[in-house]
Amino acid sequence: MTIDTVSMLDLSASTMPSREKSLTMKSAKRFQIFRRSAAVPLACLLLGLTAGQQARATQYSVLYNFKSDSNGYGPYGAWPFTGLVESSSNVLYGANFRCPGQAQTYWQCVYTYSTLTGAMTNINVFPNVYSASGPYFGIQGPLIQGSDGNFYGTTLDGGPNFPLGGQVVGFAFKLTPSGTMTYMHIFGDGTVANDGHTPHGGLLQGSDGNFYGTTSSGGVNGNGTFFKLTPVSNGWTETILYHFPAGSNVPHPFGSLVQDTNGNFYGFTGAASVVKLAQSGGVWTQTVLYTFNSAFVGPWYMASAAGLTFDKQGNLWGAMPGGGTNNGVAFKIANPAGVPTVTIAHNFQDGSVANDGRVPYGRLVLASDGNFYGTTFQGGSTPSPGFGTVFKMTPTGVVTILHSFTGGADGANPTAGVIQAHNGYLYGATADIYASYGQGTLFRIIL
Repeated sequence: MTIDTVSMLDLSASTMPSREKSLTMKSAKRFQIFRRSAAVPLACLLLGLTAGQQARATQYSVLYNFKSDSNGYGPYGAWPFTGLVESSSNVLYGANFRCPGQAQTYWQCVYTYSTLTGAMTNINVFPNVYSASGPYFGIQGPLIQGSDGNFYGTTLDGGPNFPLGGQVVGFAFKLTPSGTMTYMHIFGDGTVANDGHTPHGGLLQGSDGNFYGTTSSGGVNGNGTFFKLTPVSNGWTETILYHFPAGSNVPHPFGSLVQDTNGNFYGFTGAASVVKLAQSGGVWTQTVLYTFNSAFVGPWYMASAAGLTFDKQGNLWGAMPGGGTNNGVAFKIANPAGVPTVTIAHNFQDGSVANDGRVPYGRLVLASDGNFYGTTFQGGSTPSPGFGTVFKMTPTGVVTILHSFTGGADGANPTAGVIQAHNGYLYGATADIYASYGQGTLFRIIL
């Protein structure tokens, strides 16, 4: 089932958040009147829309359009590739590939958006944190907010002495809500032997309060590491817990980890596999839970925002940009800590749902209504390869398309999933990689 989300709000809204907020409130009030009277407004008649189509049109709205200014990039940067995180004070944090007014093209900036006021700010510029190799470099995966109220993450490149276009290394960092950044660990700086480099995923704060993550390269075998960062009086200590094995069957972990109640960690590898990292007697080992039956679609390092999601029963859910018809799948893994059972919940572009998209790079989110929500990078209702979709999936695998991106003012090509904010709405960003209209969008969906 597909929901048409082309709306008058999208066509008329200013790129200023306050204006969008005002229009949204007015649209919501009008929608309540339409429901009570069952009347078709004049604007709908002029556009050839039915009352039902007008009701659906209130779901999707663009909060901000990242478009160029006289300095080359808008006031809050351009091309938001990483996912969003919401703070405890109802503020969204995200990162952009390019920064406003910066002559250097290797800088990345962190922006914020208040879901209460619609105010946007830039709080930090990260110098020299990605190479010229591609836009998926830089800050990896969504930031997370730690129990201390600060934000934590990784970069694929960079460090305090990183030369432009030079050696790829990367670092882990702490960021205060106001934007002050502190290095937690600089990969490859020699302080920890064989510590790996180029992390293609963010950090996770474990149940013990420490931070965990992976690197996609380096280590003893060259295929990356699983590490822990522990706070100490003068900074942070990194401990290498596991070196991923040599060979091509389980290379290069990517995306962020999740942890179960038994202390096990779960994540993805570039071999289109889901793996478990477990400890016994102080020794960490890896178990491959499942390997999908076709190649990863696109470069695996595009999916830094990937990750798994637990449901209330302890099952793992995720989306893989490979498998099935080679367009990606959504899946469930029951009993991941024991003998796992894998179910393909949805096979993208298998014909069961029209225009359902392809290549889901981001994490699924389990919303308060009990359904899962996610995005696809390509596909949808526009001609192939398409600009992507936002979809809903029930626990039984029934998929509904909430929005199909057009490549215009509504955005294109989301590389991360959506989040559900404290107000119950979904928020996300598009990277507009293959679109010519702008340089990304920040959007909202009202369920």
